This record gives sequence, C-alpha cells and structure tokens, in this order.
Amino acid sequence: MQCVDNTTVLSTRAYRYNYAILFNNATGLAKIKNNVVYVHQDGRPYTNTSDEGVEAYVYDFYVSSGTAGTHFESDYNDFYRYQVDNGAAYTGYYSATNRTLISDWQSATGQDNNSIQANPQFASTSDLHIANTSPARVMGTNLAGYSVDYDGESRPSVPDMGCDQVPFVAQGPMAG
Repeated sequence: MQCVDNTTVLSTRAYRYNYAILFNNATGLAKIKNNVVYVHQDGRPYTNTSDEGVEAYVYDFYVSSGTAGTHFESDYNDFYRYQVDNGAAYTGYYSATNRTLISDWQSATGQDNNSIQANPQFASTSDLHIANTSPARVMGTNLAGYSVDYDGESRPSVPDMGCDQVPFVAQGPMAG
C-alpha cells in the first residue's frame, strides 16, 4: 500500500474517535510519504446521547497494530493538528500511547525524521491549494511514478508535500 502526495483534512466533532490515517497491520510495507494531514478537533461529539459530555479525539496517524519500519514507513509529511476545546488532537497513536507532538511520534516510531508539524496555509477552507509561503513547500521527496500533482502540474526534483504542487514562478531581477 502507498499513501503518497495526498492532502487530507479532518475537521470534526461528529464522533468520539476520529482518524485521518488509520493503520491496521497491512500485509507488506506501507509507504506514507509527502502528505499533508490536517486534523481539527472542534468540541464535544454529538453522535448520540451516550456520547454527551465526553471528549472527542482526532489523530493524524493512528496505528492500531503493526510495527514501524516493518509494516509501515512514513516520512516527509506535514502532520498538523489544531484543537479548539473539549478533547484533544494528537499527532499519532502508537504502542498503545497517544503521541501529542511530532517529536513524540518520531521518538516512539523512529519514523518521520523529515516530517513537519505546521499549518499548511491552505488558500481557504474550501480550496486546499497551499500558499506560496506554506511550510510544506519544497519539503517533500521525489518519488518514482508520482511526477504530476492533482491539477496535472509537474513535480520538481524536490516537490511540495501534499496533493498540490505550487507552480514555480520565475522572479525578475532584484532591484538594487
């Protein structure tokens, strides 16, 4: 399985537990690279009366079973998390423990050494193109077989993270 060059936004309060990437010990080695994963927890869940008053949780990457390096390889991702209230937004879950920050995730899994945790700066809430100033710009890695983005634009040797490649715009000469 490969999960590469994707942009995933999970903005919810609908369920008690919510996962942008849910990994459950797939056969072989899964590759998770060059993704922008944005999770936003916004209040208490409201799915049914039994969930009233409980907190909601969202995860960028939830590993229910499997071993980092053996079952999955993850790197060059932007795992952004944003919490409002009444719950928590986690970078991940691994070895039966919530991992709040990217550094916690990296220490536990030995993965995502080139990954970041920063707001990807989408054009708007309905337009997931990243801004020219996005921290996900030129932070990906070149992957064989993935030469164009969602819009059909070519990916350079050092691509952007996520499904959108911001086109290179040649700058004029500097004044001075």
